[in-house]
Amino acid sequence: MEWKISRAHGKCMVCQTVLEENQFYYSALTDAGVEFVRKDFCLACWGKRTEEVFSFWKSRVPPREKEAQTFVDDEALMEFFHRLEPEQEASKVHFRYLLGLMLMRKKRLKFEDLEREEGREYLILRQPGEEVRYRVLDPKLSQDKLDQLKEELNQILYQEV
Repeated sequence: MEWKISRAHGKCMVCQTVLEENQFYYSALTDAGVEFVRKDFCLACWGKRTEEVFSFWKSRVPPREKEAQTFVDDEALMEFFHRLEPEQEASKVHFRYLLGLMLMRKKRLKFEDLEREEGREYLILRQPGEEVRYRVLDPKLSQDKLDQLKEELNQILYQEV
């Protein structure tokens, strides 16, 4: 059986105070017959609860992360992706693969197929509404290498403002 427990609600169930960044609070599971219901309480209201709890834990509201703003729009990413197409140098092939993944995540490219040729795999991608297909070599990068490339690509393309 799989238990589904909701995320924190962001406010105290008793006083309705919004839980602020880095604030400690308690979460409790109450038995509602066929399911458990999660309820969150600020520290001041924890002792005021009236229901019996099945289980509880103390947690902290995570800090909100500032989203990085970008100077590079999706069109510029597509242009970079296109310009890397004829390149054979390993680092550029790796960047093109990562850009392809990013553009799929942004829904600028769609995965259409996977081709195998001479022991290599190629992603076949296309722009939604377009007929042109792009063949992108999957360089079979390790997770560490992917993380390193993502960091390098972020330094090239993105900057906080």
